[in-house]
Amino acid sequence: MHQAKRWGATTALLLIAVPACTSTSAPSDPPAASKSPAPTPSPDRSGFTFDLPIAHYSYTEKQRTAIESAKNSLTDACMSSFGIEYRSPETNVSQNSSDRRYGLSNATEARQYGYHLPPDPGPKEIPDGSVKLNILFGQIKQHKGKEVPHNGCRGSSVAELNGKFTNGKERDIARAISVVSYEKARTDSRVTTATRSWSRCMSKLDFSYASPKEALSDFSLENPTASAKEIKTATADVECKTKTEFLQSWFSVESEIQEKMIRENRAALNELLENHAQNVKIAQAVIADSR
Repeated sequence: MHQAKRWGATTALLLIAVPACTSTSAPSDPPAASKSPAPTPSPDRSGFTFDLPIAHYSYTEKQRTAIESAKNSLTDACMSSFGIEYRSPETNVSQNSSDRRYGLSNATEARQYGYHLPPDPGPKEIPDGSVKLNILFGQIKQHKGKEVPHNGCRGSSVAELNGKFTNGKERDIARAISVVSYEKARTDSRVTTATRSWSRCMSKLDFSYASPKEALSDFSLENPTASAKEIKTATADVECKTKTEFLQSWFSVESEIQEKMIRENRAALNELLENHAQNVKIAQAVIADSR
């Protein structure tokens, strides 16, 4: 298994607040404009997930940076205990990464990569089979007579930090709102109306697809790069989403649904914010102790 995949798996353990908000593949069908006003992010900004109402109850970028720094401090200290000099690469916690909650939405990405995700430079890879890599990810059980933690220094550091955190049913409520609101919006009549508008637009550009999901499924993301046909289709896809306000429609409908669900769960969600603040204090203490 490559380091980047292992790294992503352990990083995901700390992304607590709003799961399933991003999708690397275009879902099914979308909505038409809602009566309730909602923020209208640019389709080229790739920020729908973090503009949804429930995102208010996620960690902020500053908070996530503190948590990642604490995780790195624990990892580095663990590696040092084995006599290995190691400095964890800084993790980019920016919320401006490619957002595919409603499918491909960035025209620049479409022109360059088709439906493929933009390449992630990630941390500098450590050669497979090296002692450093084996200890970092727990590929060996002992090193010079000392037991290597389960899942290595990286995995154990994530587990240790998570074990200190306060996480209750409030987190599950936020997750449920994110998932349920998406599904409700996806099948909303305003979404299916917007999908038909998108399909008609694509027909004018000589593409025959009933939905963005159908367009996406025409191509294999297992291929290392996008074909010329994929890029042409993806570019038309985003163009029609923009012309028909497909993305804003879906976003508006889901925002409306989320706002209602948030009102019904306000107390629990406010408690979640308190939990986040407490967890950040714990992370900051870990960082302070490592200095």
